[in-house]
Amino acid sequence: MSRTIIFRTDGSRTIGVGHVYRCLALAEALRSRGCNACFAVTVTPPAIQDLIRQHGHQVEVFAGGASELTQLDALAERCATRWLCVDTYAAGAAYFRDLQAAGWRTVCIDDFAGFAITAKLVINHNAYAADLRYDVPAGTRLLLGPRYALLRRQFRETRAAAPAPAATPYLLVLIGGSDPHHWSLRLAHSLLAAVPVNILVVAGPATAGLPELQQLAQVHARLHVRSQPPDLPALMAGASLAISGAGVTTYELACLGVPSLLLIVADNQRQNAAALGRLGIAQVLGWHADWQADAIAARAAALLDNGSERQAMAARGRRLVDGAGAERVAEEIVHEIDSSY
Repeated sequence: MSRTIIFRTDGSRTIGVGHVYRCLALAEALRSRGCNACFAVTVTPPAIQDLIRQHGHQVEVFAGGASELTQLDALAERCATRWLCVDTYAAGAAYFRDLQAAGWRTVCIDDFAGFAITAKLVINHNAYAADLRYDVPAGTRLLLGPRYALLRRQFRETRAAAPAPAATPYLLVLIGGSDPHHWSLRLAHSLLAAVPVNILVVAGPATAGLPELQQLAQVHARLHVRSQPPDLPALMAGASLAISGAGVTTYELACLGVPSLLLIVADNQRQNAAALGRLGIAQVLGWHADWQADAIAARAAALLDNGSERQAMAARGRRLVDGAGAERVAEEIVHEIDSSY
């Protein structure tokens, strides 16, 4: 058997790209320990498949449905492995039971403990994870909380470098990898009228409204748009404030000490936003449909004027997330792989 792990995950404009990004972070940490990764996807569009390939990983597109386990078995034969990391809401209790019956050694990245999980390891890096009750077999290792936040190595390295604040202050807008509700564009218009600093919008691989954003930036010198920038951690670290969706990005911002306003743009972000708000890591705006862009811009302007509060939020974030979570999880997985030989 090879030291290869198959990652079963998905990303799209509808479900976002957070699952893919945290799998990429874990695959990167595993590669530094001599392990290979192959990604198996179903509903993931070509732009996100290309993102995975750009990180140096093979991508296999499955038909999904009842034939998925058969397709996994065929891929396992080609990769000479029975190790699988599952990070998709398409999987349920029966899926994990079937994997165990077929001899898979499974790692699960989960957010909600909503069903019984049959796996060697379960990872939930959310701030509320310790409050959940997992139904798992005896012997399953639970890796819970932001200590195991699955962030790419760049974030830890940027944090260690302690970059100086940007010479020209700017506010960062990053609503997620897809932004199906066009919040980036709506906020860009309102922020130009409400805040005196530059505005940097980071667009993900499936961001809606990207052409319109780029056109707007051509006529407003204070607005800048970057699509999938390779230097994202450095861009984050230089920001005075971020307006963000309440997914995986929140832990990246916390790691770098960037205060944030969180907009909940998907139901699966509610618990995360609430937990980070209680911890004082961010100010939670709430459900996106309850807000107008002008009101959010006004909240951003007020927080930009409150330097002491932003400093306190930044310090709490850095204490919560140190950036080494993917390394810790990779060590656990490698130990399990080596112990299985």
